[in-house]
Amino acid sequence: VGSEPSVVHVLLSNGGGLPVDFELKYPTEMELEVEHWADKGEPTAEELKHHLIVDRRIFTVFPRSGKLGVGESVRVEFTLNHTRVDPRYDLPILLNVALGKQLVLRLVGRTLAEPERTLFLPHATHPLEAVPVGLAEAPVQFVPLRNYCA
Repeated sequence: VGSEPSVVHVLLSNGGGLPVDFELKYPTEMELEVEHWADKGEPTAEELKHHLIVDRRIFTVFPRSGKLGVGESVRVEFTLNHTRVDPRYDLPILLNVALGKQLVLRLVGRTLAEPERTLFLPHATHPLEAVPVGLAEAPVQFVPLRNYCA
């Protein structure tokens, strides 16, 4: 809590032959229109957490929309603000290309309390070199570990 925001930049490029409009939508902006007589029901715990993340600007996205000419690119900035301790933030963002495809980008992050530390493992699995059974000395194998909290 209170540390610098975590920022990731993503480059969106128009490799097609026509100009294109794009928009990035938070899940709170994707609610379906419900008839006035229909019961919306109570929001789920997941929906409440999405609202908390958006309302408190824990994840922010900039720019949220734009137009790309043929061959043009735009850098989109995704920011996680560490303002509240939470072991997991998970926010689906919809990338909508006008008259084209839709893609869900899943933003995942966490904020730890000050004394906590964590190791960052870039992959869920770490393939190791095959070693024959019965070797007197096995080869040393490395798995990179990073502590971004230090």
